[in-house]
Amino acid sequence: MVRTWPQDVIDNAAYRNTKLTMPVLAIGAASSLGDFVAVNAREYASAVTGVVVPDSGHWICEERPSELSQMFVDFL
Repeated sequence: MVRTWPQDVIDNAAYRNTKLTMPVLAIGAASSLGDFVAVNAREYASAVTGVVVPDSGHWICEERPSELSQMFVDFL
């Protein structure tokens, strides 16, 4: 993985020139990445729905499974 990092940086810079047009759900946790997930996703996609899960840390699936499942259902 480390050996490909420089190429990943180059590739990602080029990908920013053509944003994704499909809907993107960007989920962060209040005690982890918060809205950074959505902010970052907007660099690559034009139709981003950003959600911050309250009272959750890094392990959203384990900490808030019902809320996360409902977010997926609502988004889809």
